[in-house]
Amino acid sequence: MVVWLKGGTGIYEVDFQTYTFEHEQALFLSPNQYFRVLHGELDVFTISLSSLLNTPDSTPHDQQARVLFDHVIEVGSVKITPYASDVFNQLKSNKADSRKNPSTDLIKRSVELWLAQQPFGKISPDELDVVFDLKGLIDRYFKKQPDTNFYADNLKIKQRELYKITKTGLDRTLPQLQAQRVLLEAERNLFFTTKSSKEITYDLGFNDPAYFNRFFKQNTGLTTMEFRQRYHEFKDQIFVNDLLELIEMNYKDHRSVSFYASKLHLSPKSLSAKVKKSIDKNVSDLISSKVVAEAHKRLLDPDIKISSIAYELGFDTPSQFSHFFKRNKSVYPSKYRSAHLQAAH
Repeated sequence: MVVWLKGGTGIYEVDFQTYTFEHEQALFLSPNQYFRVLHGELDVFTISLSSLLNTPDSTPHDQQARVLFDHVIEVGSVKITPYASDVFNQLKSNKADSRKNPSTDLIKRSVELWLAQQPFGKISPDELDVVFDLKGLIDRYFKKQPDTNFYADNLKIKQRELYKITKTGLDRTLPQLQAQRVLLEAERNLFFTTKSSKEITYDLGFNDPAYFNRFFKQNTGLTTMEFRQRYHEFKDQIFVNDLLELIEMNYKDHRSVSFYASKLHLSPKSLSAKVKKSIDKNVSDLISSKVVAEAHKRLLDPDIKISSIAYELGFDTPSQFSHFFKRNKSVYPSKYRSAHLQAAH
């Protein structure tokens, strides 16, 4: 996915690292990453490349595009030029030239921008290829924690040359890069799963949970329990926002808890329990509140017939809508309208 930070100011977070927003900046995110605004207000537009490029995953099958999506030290980003901004606007307004794929062109131009702006110091194109080849190997083998010799042999390069490239270009040693990848996987497990710290220890190739916990705290300043607690509240908010967005999109056609539970891959009972725990509300109440809020807006317009409101909101008959409204507001729509119009007058 590409996240276009078009305007605004603030601080955002990707993969548990914080960044300061820069005007007209594009971020390139791979599967399992997340993006959130920590502070401020941003004008954000997102593009899902899996649909635009017709590929089975979110990353375009282009060797050069890995400089955008395979994040070595920090999130892949570029400062947007006027040309790239025009392509974004085409994608946003669906006015792209049908003879070519603007998203493919956007990736190509973004690669060029990244190479011009690349943050790894003065390393050659060949050395840059080594960096990203190394990143691929670390992603594949980090749980086995191989030594420097393993990576040098696979890259067909001398160990001292590999050390020089990583230290000069990334200001990291190879063991630091490997530890960084282990740490990220641990954070993702703590954030996205319910695995215990002990399970994560063994999954990541450690033999001793106590040693793993010391490793985690030395690198984050938090115990695994403290880290999970810190992000638990945010996870609940993400979940609630997802549910509210689903309701916003479907409330006219679907008012059953089971529909929303299936969309969120939960049983109705589990969904109800999770929402109750997060915000102390019932799912059915959230759905009804949305319908009532939309009905309220329309009832304040005396020129719209109540029967028209009923059909617009997805009810089979005006009578069904009237009974629903009375059940939630203790008054029929006609009397509700009269009272509010009189008060406004």
